[in-house]
Amino acid sequence: MCPRGGIGRHKGLKILAACGVPVRVRPRAPKLKMVKQITALEFKELPFKQGCYLIDVRTPEEWKTTGKPDGEAFGLSTYFVSYQLQKNDTISLNPKFLFEMDELNLDKNKKIFFICASGIRSQIVADIFEKKGFETYNISDGFLRSSKVYASSWLADKLPIK
Repeated sequence: MCPRGGIGRHKGLKILAACGVPVRVRPRAPKLKMVKQITALEFKELPFKQGCYLIDVRTPEEWKTTGKPDGEAFGLSTYFVSYQLQKNDTISLNPKFLFEMDELNLDKNKKIFFICASGIRSQIVADIFEKKGFETYNISDGFLRSSKVYASSWLADKLPIK
């Protein structure tokens, strides 16, 4: 009987295999969870921010120079945890980053919005926490990003700052 003759794919393959016909079934790729990408302007319009988290992963130097996003203005618990550290002209990963994040005791039932200057570091961190079972969002245009391609950012869209 032909596997296309009205019976399911795997049932037909089982019949062929039972008849001694060599059959190879490719395993299905696992479903991957992807970090949701949103712009600062899209973030501003989201109706479900209340009670969620906003985490800025920039360096302390960046916070001093350009300010901090005011997530509380949207009803978010807001945290500032550096993914990288800067000492003079040297930038390195923060060896305590995951420990500092764990200390926040984040609720996996709440969404996390990550932000950095341009959306790159926040994407990396959002991926890490998506794999840990959190629902994460990357604010893809970041806090500062301004270019001809991306005219949007937290600052450019005049979202609240501290």
